[in-house]
Amino acid sequence: MRRMRFSFKEFMTVISVIFILLPCALSAVEKYPTRPIEIVTPFAPGGLSDIEGRLFSRFLEKELGVPVIHTNKPGGATVIGVSYVANAKPDGYTILNMADIIVPILMGTATYKLEDLYPIAQKSIVGSTICVSKDAPWKSFQEFVEYARSHPGVKWGNNGWGSIITLRAQSLNKFAKLNLVGVPFDGEAGALMALLGNHVQVATLSATTAKTQSEAGKVRVLFSFDAPAGFGLDARIPDFVSVFGKEAKDMYDITIPTYIWVPSKTPVEVIRILERATENICKSPEFVTEERKLCINATFEPGKKVLEGMPRRVSIIRTLMREVGAIK
Repeated sequence: MRRMRFSFKEFMTVISVIFILLPCALSAVEKYPTRPIEIVTPFAPGGLSDIEGRLFSRFLEKELGVPVIHTNKPGGATVIGVSYVANAKPDGYTILNMADIIVPILMGTATYKLEDLYPIAQKSIVGSTICVSKDAPWKSFQEFVEYARSHPGVKWGNNGWGSIITLRAQSLNKFAKLNLVGVPFDGEAGALMALLGNHVQVATLSATTAKTQSEAGKVRVLFSFDAPAGFGLDARIPDFVSVFGKEAKDMYDITIPTYIWVPSKTPVEVIRILERATENICKSPEFVTEERKLCINATFEPGKKVLEGMPRRVSIIRTLMREVGAIK
């Protein structure tokens, strides 16, 4: 059999072609996703973040065609779970289900920076409330306000200092001069159990939990930070605007969007795939319906728009944190 002989120049030409074609071949083989994806919620099981995280995981699994595993990593006022994702391999297989990551960063307790994570997209807006147990003596928010002002030290259960829902209540506490003493938990499930067990007199709960527990006759919803009807609550419940006015809300309150985050060095194409998947999910009638059952508004915004609005959001949160004495 005749042997083929290559000159050195011909050999180098072949090698050059291989190196040119190799990235294309690898990209064809290493399509995303090809294996299970982990979605991390930095709160304990049982709360709204956990429930919605599991719901989104189910829809993402259907959208991408690979298993999506939801895990809870509570602790450190969300720092443990967020750090886990921030330090994960940036390949799109470890995702964070979280509202803002800003509070621990501004407090100086975070082990990561804002630039360490990239917001794939906003997927929803969450409502929050102030509730008391069914046996509490206060029948209205005004009655509670009058009592709290004249009896400093009312215990208020919340889902941890790293969350926006807690910051909202801290801001209201300072603005309305309620003199509440915060008792933090690793998620709202702990705050709810403390309320039902009379270990705290009032608790900050999501609209979802508030509605469920109210309909079960276990809690009384005294106040909604957001327009109540928009989050499935009784329209007669007083809200921030109806009690304090729109100008006060603009100065002393902030909404709670939820995002999907990945490590910032995640490849652009992976980010695009996850963003498209999130958009498809948020615009799915089935997902919108399931979110409404949870008193959540499915509201998609692409990562670029989220990033554009982040400096203003950081500024507002920093101002609120200064107002409540969380930072200088």
